[in-house]
Amino acid sequence: MTKKKSVLNQAREGKLPDRSGPGTGKAVRPAARRPMRWDLVFIFLVISIGGSWAVLAFRPGITVPVYTYRVVKTYPHDPNAFTQGLLIDPDGTVFESTGQYGESTLRKYRLETGELVKQIDLAPKYFGEGLARWGDRFYQLTWKEETCFVYDSEFNRVEEFTYDTDGWGLTSTETELVMSNGTHRLSFRDPQTFEERRYAWVRMGGRLVPRLNELEYYAGKIYANQLDSDLVFVIEPQTGSVLSVIDLAGLWPYKERQKEGSVLNGIAVMPGTKRMFVTGKYCPKIYELELIPK
Repeated sequence: MTKKKSVLNQAREGKLPDRSGPGTGKAVRPAARRPMRWDLVFIFLVISIGGSWAVLAFRPGITVPVYTYRVVKTYPHDPNAFTQGLLIDPDGTVFESTGQYGESTLRKYRLETGELVKQIDLAPKYFGEGLARWGDRFYQLTWKEETCFVYDSEFNRVEEFTYDTDGWGLTSTETELVMSNGTHRLSFRDPQTFEERRYAWVRMGGRLVPRLNELEYYAGKIYANQLDSDLVFVIEPQTGSVLSVIDLAGLWPYKERQKEGSVLNGIAVMPGTKRMFVTGKYCPKIYELELIPK
């Protein structure tokens, strides 16, 4: 005499009777047992909390100081500008590089009012990226086109250089131009030839920091936006070590970001002052910030 198989065993074999009608004997496919996706649970928690601090809190090896901010003042910013580079002079003149094919520009306008003073449009085949100034010249990167355009103070194009990587962020130190390419690598280049002199890998707690984007140099340190993050990394130029992190979570709430690609991008410190400004791609404001230890 054989024992009847348990419902559990029948289910494992795919022979559980169809409950839709008595005596049908139809086999049904057992439900697969799905493992818990802890990575998805973590992502959900980060989104629910709504800030970069959640990412920092769970990332191992964070031993550097973390800063938050106070908004000192806000200024108008073109909500259609896909910001890739930002400079602000002491007299309130803003210089900005914007991206997107067919929409890339180099522009000059007034900080207080947003009034456009001058603009030049890049050819549709170029995607504008980072912006830096060396002396009286402006350097503007392009994304995939491996071309750096050089302009005089009146935005007349006077030279161009080529490079063999993506162009993302650009800034200048006392002696070099510093370029990012969307990875953890910073390239230090000769302003006269744009040749690479050296490079540094950016690390925090022994880990590489990826997706570095727009750059600013201030008081001997490099400030770097991270793509798709509300974090700014403060980097020691010689070693690439992260010295501190600025958490800008909540500055530009996600619910207010109306366009795809709307992320914080654009850091400027007004020369001769401690005034720091940030904005973003398609952001309607430029924010002047005071940094506060967290």
